Amino acid sequence: MLSTAIVPICGSDGSRRACRALLDCGSQANFITKKFVEALDLETSLSQVSRSAAINGTVTSTNHVVRIKLQSRLNSYTAAIKCIVTDRITDKIPTFFGVGQILIFNLPRNICLADP
Repeated sequence: MLSTAIVPICGSDGSRRACRALLDCGSQANFITKKFVEALDLETSLSQVSRSAAINGTVTSTNHVVRIKLQSRLNSYTAAIKCIVTDRITDKIPTFFGVGQILIFNLPRNICLADP
């Protein structure tokens, strides 16, 4: 099961917009949808980027990348990362049995989650 987090991303005008990030600690690439890049009015650049999936070994290249600035919702942490621009994230994520099942956890009320 992969975790998610609500992450503020800075737009071209400096405004912040929240997005839901899928966190995969085994991934070596970051992805962002073209639709979200357009909503943030960010400029893309051309770059040769290769990626492969350990699940099925496919290799794909893309030419559109964007540098984004993300911030923590809970403290002053910020980071600038390069993302591969894709049409739809769901096309890139392998599906397995159990996807979409809702799990209920009884967490103490004083714990602040990255994705409420």
